[in-house]
Amino acid sequence: LGGKVLVSVREHLTRLQAARLQSDIMGCDINIVARTDSLDASFLDNNVDPVDHPWIMGCVDPADQTKTSTFVDAGLASIKKNLSGAKQQSALEFWNKNAKQMSLQAAQQH
Repeated sequence: LGGKVLVSVREHLTRLQAARLQSDIMGCDINIVARTDSLDASFLDNNVDPVDHPWIMGCVDPADQTKTSTFVDAGLASIKKNLSGAKQQSALEFWNKNAKQMSLQAAQQH
């Protein structure tokens, strides 16, 4: 898969702890400089960590790289692909009115 990948919160914390540990071992001050392109990222390295769940807003099909989209966009594509005529129009109206972009936790509670 192409695109920017975010590491999980747990992985990020592990890296920070490793840097701090190395500073303690060496007995020196540390200055950690980092940058993030998280707003442009499309993927997480995994979805196991519950801390990451509020930011999971889409889906990826590893078998078909063209199926990389938000849940809302994936639903629209499915309606357009599988329905036609009045059924499609009705489903699109319903979907556009009711489909919401939400986190995994919000979807599980909904």
